[in-house]
Amino acid sequence: MSLRSRIENPAPFHSLPVWRKIVLVGGLGFCVLVGAMTVDKQLDIYGGAPDHAVPATGHIYAVHVNHGFLRYATKKQRDGLIFWEVQMGSWEGLPAIAAVFLWLLYRPKKT
Repeated sequence: MSLRSRIENPAPFHSLPVWRKIVLVGGLGFCVLVGAMTVDKQLDIYGGAPDHAVPATGHIYAVHVNHGFLRYATKKQRDGLIFWEVQMGSWEGLPAIAAVFLWLLYRPKKT
């Protein structure tokens, strides 16, 4: 069975072993979690942070959110955005790719 035929006709989800189902759901859930938290942090900064530096309130760290809009965030806001967007975002692709290949490369046992 070629990879192309496996992509066009993947094994039904219910026929996968339990451990593959857990990895699939966990990997895709991780991607959704990281994406949702990144969007939440960006929207929080975009909606609440000023577009110019305000040293009195601590909004002195320039960040680009929502496709390039410049906002000035506090250190805590900037660190939260960096954590979800850069550090966790760099790991986001690995579970997604692993989940897809675990599904596509499954060969049911012949009985």
